[in-house]
Amino acid sequence: MFTLIRSLLILAVVILSVEGVRAKRAAAHGVWEQSGLTERVFALAVDPTNNRVVYVTGASGLWATSDGGANWSLASPEKVSAALAIAPRDPSILYAAGNRKRGGAGIYRSTDRGKSWSPMRPGESPSAIAIDPLNSSVIYAGLTLENNYEVVKSTDGGASWNRLLRPGVGAGLSVPYVSSLVLAPSRPAVVYAGIGVYHGGLVKRSDDGGGAWRNLETGGAVALMAPSAIAVDPANSDVVYVGWVLMGYKRLFKTGDGGASWQDLSAGLPSGGSAISSLIVDPTDGNTLIASMPGDSSVIGVRQHGGTFASYDGGLSWSERGSELADRGAVALASRSRVLYAGGATGVSLFRLGFRLDPRFQAYYNSHDGWRVLGAPIGPPLSVNGYPGQYFEKGRIEDHSAEVSDTNWRFMYGLLVDGLQAAKTPMPVGGEVSSVTYADLYNYSRPEQRLAPPADFRGGVALNADGSAFVPYQAELRPEAGHTVPKLFWDYLNRTDLFPAGRLHDIGLPMTEAIDGVVDKGDAKGRRVVIQAFQRTVLTYDPANPADWQVERANVGTDYVRAMVE
Repeated sequence: MFTLIRSLLILAVVILSVEGVRAKRAAAHGVWEQSGLTERVFALAVDPTNNRVVYVTGASGLWATSDGGANWSLASPEKVSAALAIAPRDPSILYAAGNRKRGGAGIYRSTDRGKSWSPMRPGESPSAIAIDPLNSSVIYAGLTLENNYEVVKSTDGGASWNRLLRPGVGAGLSVPYVSSLVLAPSRPAVVYAGIGVYHGGLVKRSDDGGGAWRNLETGGAVALMAPSAIAVDPANSDVVYVGWVLMGYKRLFKTGDGGASWQDLSAGLPSGGSAISSLIVDPTDGNTLIASMPGDSSVIGVRQHGGTFASYDGGLSWSERGSELADRGAVALASRSRVLYAGGATGVSLFRLGFRLDPRFQAYYNSHDGWRVLGAPIGPPLSVNGYPGQYFEKGRIEDHSAEVSDTNWRFMYGLLVDGLQAAKTPMPVGGEVSSVTYADLYNYSRPEQRLAPPADFRGGVALNADGSAFVPYQAELRPEAGHTVPKLFWDYLNRTDLFPAGRLHDIGLPMTEAIDGVVDKGDAKGRRVVIQAFQRTVLTYDPANPADWQVERANVGTDYVRAMVE
């Protein structure tokens, strides 16, 4: 066989238990991590074009990170405060609220990623800022005045402003304020504004960019409550979630028809937290919601348990994603990297959220050791060539039940390696750095690289004395040219506990010979491995892995999404 394979087999050692590897992977997706910024935080915003870039308004000014929170630098000492927004079409443009108590009330604009700021509307205190996702020059702001509120709009990047909403003057404890201002991602002309007063409030909607407004009725179900947060489904401007609060008590309502009728989701809410201070709908999956409920003192002086919570079923049920009593009201989701950032009194922490597993794949995933074979989901459920599907770290699963009667073939793994090598993708295979790329696999898989079948071969698979097997590159395994699969991979391919439907179904035909490679995986540098490409995956052999994980599937799902989908 190969010199490297023999030497690796001799040198193979077990350095971790399988459970240890699983525990380490699970921890990476299940705990809060403190970032490098530990001062008081007021607001967060994630660059939509580069999710590793995050901005924070803190006690010292505006902070920025370009590596997902590991390191922070003070971009500007400007004392911007609770409202912060990034222009989706031009992330070099930022808008922020100046802090009246810190001597700089007004709306501020930066065109150099927060390094310098210019006042666009000085002297007033904006409580909410929203930027049109299709036009960075269109900005909305909710202003809290001395005894009133105002919603204003600019269509020229803040140079001039038009008043959209300003009711009669408030009186005494009934001074109104703008708690939320949200544009519908799918129809930016649809604007929702949450207006609060002492022991009351309402939600207004405009369908023409703020020209005309109407109140959304809730049937009196939230009497005396004020809206604390609003979120809109990314694909449907009529699907809206509204959080309401009254003296430490919270409610959550959902409308699917733009406010004509409402569903009370409060029964599914966790008991902790005084209010829903932040509410986020995942831009890639309308069923995934994030709610921040900071701990607070109730009217009777009882400290409540707050935290950050996630729902994967449109708000019907929730699971906790970190708890703490201190204020953690500022929350932002990096939708591509699936990292949730939360800020409060102790700085910025982050949680690796991940994607929900499509319920239709749940039983199959559990019974087929999905954590090993596929890894974690890296995208929401979607349609792939008309079939329900989902991307995972190590591949793509598809539901073909509409066209097959054999239950073993209902779920199939996508032909991702076929696509990556055919596109000559110059991405590393088997690690963050590798001596082998998918472009190399294209050359290794060319027809002239295939081996002639053994003498007297009549089709099927030819087993060799050393335990390897010759497999023709032909779906019906007819006697044609193909490739040799070494014993270490052949034994893995024939594990019925992992691949009950068979190797052709789950792995596919070999596309190359086994290849010697050198890869970097995290802190492990220069690992000598064996790589072989198959239609539905790439197998790697690494003797430094635990015994049962020395042969595993490469992260072809992650590679495919980065190269072919994003």
